Amino acid sequence: MFNMKTLIYACMAINVGAAVFLLFSIFSSGQDSAGKAMVFLPILLLLGCAVASYFLMNNGHETWALVTSGFPVIIIGYLAFISFT
Repeated sequence: MFNMKTLIYACMAINVGAAVFLLFSIFSSGQDSAGKAMVFLPILLLLGCAVASYFLMNNGHETWALVTSGFPVIIIGYLAFISFT
């Protein structure tokens, strides 16, 4: 089955993929600067969570790495909130 490192790597890949998608969507949409700023902060948070998970996993803290790599569910929820309101 899956071990914890595989799950952490999968979560990190999803985080980076979501950040890249958001980065492309910022420049392809016709948003004003305030709209771009509201999306740019979650990009930084997604990348920061991926880097923190990688750092924690390599230092032997796999449980905290899994928590950190799963944290962006809250960030993606925030993006869904601002896109529907």
